[in-house]
Amino acid sequence: MEQSVTSLGISYFTERGLFLKKHTITAVLMTVALTVSGFNCVPYTQASDTSTLSIIRRVDTTGTGGLIHSRYIDEDGEEVSIETHSSKTGSRRKAAALPSSYDSREYDLVTPIRNQGVTGSCWSFAAIKALESDSIRQALVSLNTADFSESHLVWYAYDPLSDITDSLYGDYLTDSSDPDSYYNLGGNAYIASFILANWWGVVSESAAPFSAGSSQELKQMVSDMSQKPDTLRTQSDLHLKEVNFYDTGDIAGIKKAVMEHGSVDISLYFDSSNMYHDDTVTSAYEHKRTADDANHCVTIIGWDDSFNQYSREAPGKGAWLIAGSYGENYKYSTNGYYWVSYYDTSLCEACTFEAEPADRYDTNFQYDGIGWGNMFYDSSDISFANIFTNDTDNACSIGAAGFYTYTDDQPYQIQVYRHITGTRPTSGTLISQCTTSGTAKHAGYHTVSLTTPAAIATGESFSLVMTYYAGNGNQVYVPIEGSNDSSTLATYHSSTGQSFLYTDGKWMDNTSCTIGHKTYNMNNVCLKALGNKISGTEYDAVDNWKNTEAPSSASPSATPAQTGSAAPVPSAVSSHDPAASHAPAISRTPAVSPAPAASSSAAPSGSASTSPSSSSAPSDPSVSDTQTSAKSGTVTVKLKKKTIRIKKGRSKKLPIIVTPSGSYRKLTFQSKNKRIASVNKKGKVKAKKKGTTKITIRLPNGKKKTIKVIVMRAARKKAK
Repeated sequence: MEQSVTSLGISYFTERGLFLKKHTITAVLMTVALTVSGFNCVPYTQASDTSTLSIIRRVDTTGTGGLIHSRYIDEDGEEVSIETHSSKTGSRRKAAALPSSYDSREYDLVTPIRNQGVTGSCWSFAAIKALESDSIRQALVSLNTADFSESHLVWYAYDPLSDITDSLYGDYLTDSSDPDSYYNLGGNAYIASFILANWWGVVSESAAPFSAGSSQELKQMVSDMSQKPDTLRTQSDLHLKEVNFYDTGDIAGIKKAVMEHGSVDISLYFDSSNMYHDDTVTSAYEHKRTADDANHCVTIIGWDDSFNQYSREAPGKGAWLIAGSYGENYKYSTNGYYWVSYYDTSLCEACTFEAEPADRYDTNFQYDGIGWGNMFYDSSDISFANIFTNDTDNACSIGAAGFYTYTDDQPYQIQVYRHITGTRPTSGTLISQCTTSGTAKHAGYHTVSLTTPAAIATGESFSLVMTYYAGNGNQVYVPIEGSNDSSTLATYHSSTGQSFLYTDGKWMDNTSCTIGHKTYNMNNVCLKALGNKISGTEYDAVDNWKNTEAPSSASPSATPAQTGSAAPVPSAVSSHDPAASHAPAISRTPAVSPAPAASSSAAPSGSASTSPSSSSAPSDPSVSDTQTSAKSGTVTVKLKKKTIRIKKGRSKKLPIIVTPSGSYRKLTFQSKNKRIASVNKKGKVKAKKKGTTKITIRLPNGKKKTIKVIVMRAARKKAK
């Protein structure tokens, strides 16, 4: 390879004190056939009062060439495989309605080839180019004016906040001590989404130029950025609205994403030795390396189903048209572009970046500065919340929520409580007309408009309460900051009274979560409240505090109504806890121009469907008719797969749908050959020895289901 490992690099994390083998679980999701228009109510079952809540910890490692790879381990230190992809869209078949070839350049949706020079900043170039294409597609900018700063994204990903009054102060990447190294520490699409979701950018190239054609130019760029005012951090010409991940095997889905957004960010293994190059074409097909080995981020801008010109024979025809980031004269390209086979085995982390005008919202109430590092997971619904205080000089109209999902088709509900008086997020009054329900179609980051904005007075504490539903018995994953340890090399800061989790029939402060017999400081949940400052007159006009019911004593219900309305909502709990005086701060970004309060009819994000919720709050779920029915109902098990394959040493959850959700404890699991694979009471299989066995699932009614387990040879260690 002409480029060194460092120059291609897109990673900074190194694994510390862990003996587990590296394995990438890419959080890229496929589009599922379930398309929700508005909100079509799906009958969910009541969550169990007895929680099976667990914690998954993300472990980041540096792969060959520097791309950040992540794997996940449970509380027992065992590596787990997370089913994030839908089996319905995993094939490589091509959709008949899509053209056989496409090039976004023909529609003026692709900005010129940029040059990352001697840095490892390709992750920033790929994300920014994807955002530029989407912004052109939406007519937010023109092709001539779409030039956003990659330097700004890299610098503020690593440069820690110095303002101790900022709500994000104390959240930083641990390798951020040396500014000279920022541009070679690397990253990936997740890091880009975390930073942009803070409203740290994007800005124009002129505000923070990128120039690193030589080591000397790189040093000068570092010096220039070091002297910039800290206000540049929160300057934004546009705000991030959506990041949606796709399975790299979902060719039709990625094609649609290219047509809808102009381009798609993707990671792969780059090696010049597997490339074909002549005077007219350059192409690559990697067949030995996997996503674990990916070392470079690029951008898909088109495709050709008939392309078949590689240095070695590919399994089939078809290739993605790639825009690189080493300039138009790069040796291994054709004017900066090249082709990559659909069947390249290293492709991973395909995603789109979608922007919205920076003056859509001017205030971002938030606590998570470096995104998520851990996840709560359960087979039942999970509710979580943040309490914020409006410490601006104006009343605010809260018009949207910003949140992350890790699986496709995640049903959710958002609620707003005003005048919080205690340490529980429901210790105020529910603004029922703001309740919004929907389904996030893809994993990623989402901005969802509330059905009605909530008017919040100056100095008032309010909460945003969110529930993720288990749906058809699937696992629920809630991204959170997580504990501070060496696994992610990210450091988080939080305070009591900010973030909360609802489990075992009560709210717990996220800084002291009791899971099983252990207590953890999981810092903050990743949930943002977006709004606009409004005048006193505007506040009086939309003050929905005046038309709400008095608080009632109840807890979050997880049983949506089955009559076409959305899910019932957690009612308020009366409280006068004096601890409520500990007011959390907010992170604010000045608007480019004054913005009116969000419209009550504002459309939600394109990838997350929403619907108004029922205005009536349910009674305590511990005595609800629905819950009684669920507990007394028949337990059923549906197999999503009849055969699973696991590499030796790895663990994987059985691919089953249990109805009612939360009924895993009523099942028993048994392995026919424990020497090959064992299974625990939660249905998690541990692969021990190469071979084949069967897992038997016994239901309370005596019926049985079996799943074939094939344990494969462990991945060979890579030569250094």
